Amino acid sequence: MCRDEAMELNKHIDELKQTGAKRVVCVLKENIPAQVEEFREGFWQGELFLDEDKGFFKALGGGEVISRFSTASFLAMLANPFRSNPVKENIAKTNKKGVQGNLKGEGFVQGGLYVVRKTGVAELGFVEDPMGSMATIEMVKEAVSAAAAA
Repeated sequence: MCRDEAMELNKHIDELKQTGAKRVVCVLKENIPAQVEEFREGFWQGELFLDEDKGFFKALGGGEVISRFSTASFLAMLANPFRSNPVKENIAKTNKKGVQGNLKGEGFVQGGLYVVRKTGVAELGFVEDPMGSMATIEMVKEAVSAAAAA
């Protein structure tokens, strides 16, 4: 699902820069060369950084990496036909768009985004919770505009 969010933001990089963004970057948590290349080719053409220590992800979680699922709990949630779940709904939306995920790497760390003022203060911190949720482009553009004016 991070591919879906990256692809959506990638479509709007020029708009974000016109709104006042100096840089728009993507942070990855793992270095799996074939996956990084696939991500770059299909989902993100901008600046890309590797954060193997997960500092960015810890910052989103207030000092802890957010991971709401283990493999077993994730599979159990998917297999339960009697309970709706926002994560299932987010997976369905992503699949409907034709964005294919994969089962390579660790996929349960929840991400998000920051819009940061030039002073280093976060104008917007958005955590992907539940997994697969995304900040709207309108929310991001509003935060970029406010950060640029500060």
